Formats: sequence, structure tokens, C-alpha cells
Amino acid sequence: MQSASERNGRPTRTRRTDAPGAKPHLATADDTALLSALPIAAAIIALGDGKSEILAQNQRFSDTLGRNLDESWTNGKWLEDGPVAELFEEFFADPLSSGELDFRDGDGVAARYLRIKLAPLPRSEEAIARCLMSVVDRTVEVQAERTLRAEMLRDSLTGLPNRLAFTEEIEKLEGCEKDGEYAVLVVDMLRFSRINE
Repeated sequence: MQSASERNGRPTRTRRTDAPGAKPHLATADDTALLSALPIAAAIIALGDGKSEILAQNQRFSDTLGRNLDESWTNGKWLEDGPVAELFEEFFADPLSSGELDFRDGDGVAARYLRIKLAPLPRSEEAIARCLMSVVDRTVEVQAERTLRAEMLRDSLTGLPNRLAFTEEIEKLEGCEKDGEYAVLVVDMLRFSRINE
């Protein structure tokens, strides 16, 4: 009986990985091309001579970190000092660590909230430790949470703090270890439900 490949007149194609003992085929695209294909801000960070450096980054990474951030971000000093540098030191010392950091850049209304995640990459040909750094700008999400929380703690008609806000303030006072004593005064108004209606 003939095999299917012999009947069709075409030889059977075998992949390189089908042969016993063959090495898997590796993609030949460079790091920048692979990063450009990612839908998030990402960069490849390497640890060389005891300090971290950016090997490659995509355009989203440049846009996310370059927009309204101080000079230390644009010139890469954030890799040398601060919470991000500490995250890299910890991650390269122990790749099984969480490799995740939420932090705020700036103060007040202009503050930006970023989440950084690190994932290990295979060592390069020069045996340099590398990782993939992804950055997510959570500013809109955090602002939405704050707005919803503010609405939840206020009376929609008067704008005054509601019962939940009052309870939270009392709980804050319980945690205070100051020398003063506090009391809560409750005022009961007759027929207030008519006014409320």
C-alpha cells in the first residue's frame, strides 16, 4: 500500500525539530522588533558591571515614560537610584521574587500612577542577566477609583459627608494615640424626616 505522500506525488516535508537530537529553531528577529510587536510599553533591561541599563525599548515605552515625567526618567537615572533601582537589584539577585512595583510619580493632581512588572529572559550570548520590563500607566484607573470613592462618601443632595464617611472618621480617631480624648455628640431632631422628604 502507498503512503499519502507517494500517492500525491509530493515528498513528505519534515521539520528540523522532527529529526532526533535536532536543536529547536530560534527566531532571528532582534529585540527591538519583538518589543515593537508588544501592545504594551516594554523594554529589555540588562545587568552589567553591577548596574542596570536599557538594551532595547519600544515606542510605547518611550511615550509612557517620556510624557510629563521629570528629567531623571528621560535620562535613565531611575535605573541608578530609587524604588525602581531597588526593584531591579532585588529581581536580579532572586529572579523568583515578585518583580512588581506600583508607584506614584509626582504630587497632587499632576501625579501619575505606574505599575512596573519584570519577567526573566534567557541570558544573552555574553551571559548577561536580562529581564523584560513592562510599564502600565494606571493614572486614569486610580483617578476613577478616587472619584467613585469621593461620591460614595458624600450625600448627593447636600455634598456633606454621609454616614459611611462619619464612621471612617471615627475609626481614624480610634487609631490615634494622641494625648487628647474625643467624644461623639449625637443630635436627634424631631420630625427631621419631613424636612428630609
